[in-house]
Amino acid sequence: MLIDNYSKAREQMDTVLLKNILTDDIDQLVSSGEWRQGIAQSVKGMLRSSSSNAGARTIIIDKMRLLTTSIALVDTRYEIINADGTTRKMWSTFVVVHNKSTWKIAAIRNMLPQK
Repeated sequence: MLIDNYSKAREQMDTVLLKNILTDDIDQLVSSGEWRQGIAQSVKGMLRSSSSNAGARTIIIDKMRLLTTSIALVDTRYEIINADGTTRKMWSTFVVVHNKSTWKIAAIRNMLPQK
């Protein structure tokens, strides 16, 4: 559900939902090499990226690993279908934390697979 909400927030450019599912100190390393740190920079970058890389996004959970009762890794396949019909295939790893009775995203790592 958390990853689905992340996809929904990105698709709808919903800053309220993003701020509810991200930790204040989130950091995100994107496939271009940009490192976003903190919720303000991350949300701004996510919205900018969603606008400039328009297309249908799909995030499918591949596996989850509980590291502690309050920290988990979520590995996903992340695809963007571009306007020209090509598909950009990536992998993403989310670090999620249980905080005050809810799970939130604390870090995201996007990677382009080698060809």
